[in-house]
Amino acid sequence: MAGAVVVLDSNVILRHLIGDHPELSARADAVFELIKDGREFGLVPEAVCAECIYVLEGPYSATRAAVAHWLSRLLSYRGLIGDHLPMLRESLSVYANSNVSFVDALTLVTARRNGFELVTFDERLKKLASRLAESR
Repeated sequence: MAGAVVVLDSNVILRHLIGDHPELSARADAVFELIKDGREFGLVPEAVCAECIYVLEGPYSATRAAVAHWLSRLLSYRGLIGDHLPMLRESLSVYANSNVSFVDALTLVTARRNGFELVTFDERLKKLASRLAESR
């Protein structure tokens, strides 16, 4: 990797996605312009992705489909790094197409991708895990 890696906070991601603050959104866009085409490298921790979803669903009242679309597109930027990116994108798809939270979707996808058993008391998550296992 050519340059240093930056770890991206939810505030920077949200300003970039929403564009609601002239100064901060412009600064976030400048960071992501470099990451988008791979001139710089960035990392989005799983917890930051979850926080972005929480904020987008809550105060911004975004739909699951919109949230998943925006974040999946962002997580495909060339300069983003991490072995966890495919898992995050798959988790966003599960989240968008079900009634479970993103954290539950991420937990389910983590278990499935690693061949682990999912242990949960959440009946919705159990049903979803069963449906997804049948569709394989």
